[in-house]
Amino acid sequence: MPSHFDLIVTADSPSRTAELRLLDANGAQVAYRQTDFNNIAVSRLQGLFNLRDYLRQFVESGSEVTSVAEIGVCLAEEVLGEEIFRKLWESESQRTLRIQLPGATEEENHLAAALARVPWEIARPAANQPTLGERNLLVRVVHD
Repeated sequence: MPSHFDLIVTADSPSRTAELRLLDANGAQVAYRQTDFNNIAVSRLQGLFNLRDYLRQFVESGSEVTSVAEIGVCLAEEVLGEEIFRKLWESESQRTLRIQLPGATEEENHLAAALARVPWEIARPAANQPTLGERNLLVRVVHD
């Protein structure tokens, strides 16, 4: 089981889509997903891109844990997709996911900038299951 993965996330702001390629420690592609953010509910996008403000502004007091779990499921199912998420979920040993966001510093690439703020480690297969972070996946976001 690889101890290191790279997730290359190439965002296309005008179309609101992103191409996600999961690479193993040797640089071989092990999973792929094209995500269309137009198909994700606006409320979920708010939670994905700015979780703290979403919880403060839109979630009733006492419901925060449930809302974070729901955002985690959305992240696993609708952003990462089954193939990528399954590869990251397989092991409980300590491993690292380096998320690379080419173009995140470009002014006009708002989607890439938003993806840099996603709490990737909260992804989970179901609300009652542990998160990737709880399964010892350390996430680092890097951009050019």
